[in-house]
Amino acid sequence: MASRRTDILDAFKTHLQQINSVESRNVYKQYRWIDELNDYPAITFVARSEQRLGRGSGRKLALIIISLRAYVFNGDGAMDEVEQLVRDVETQVETFTAENRDLFVESALVASVRTDEGLMHPYGVGDMDINITYDVEITT
Repeated sequence: MASRRTDILDAFKTHLQQINSVESRNVYKQYRWIDELNDYPAITFVARSEQRLGRGSGRKLALIIISLRAYVFNGDGAMDEVEQLVRDVETQVETFTAENRDLFVESALVASVRTDEGLMHPYGVGDMDINITYDVEITT
């Protein structure tokens, strides 16, 4: 039986695969660097750490901190395309909580967004930090 954290990360990957502009095989649950990719756009992410938060009455929450990187390849249009992809990821994060209540997801939010500002031309790179909070199963 997989842990709830693993189930949430698998569900997050599946949720990102619903972005129309990204083929599902181009969403990776591990970091990939630009030289490891052949198809664009692509999304890679990794869960960096997890913090535990006590909420009283024996309730405990966990906060998963995810680093996500989005890659595009589009010559002169790379900046516009990476900005659109970042917006699409934000939309998916906003709907993740409601669609994953069965995994006891409390909230999902984008904590920060950065792009390469054209430095990687003809590629575009967007970095995001995403926080997913969920109820930890407590046995008494």
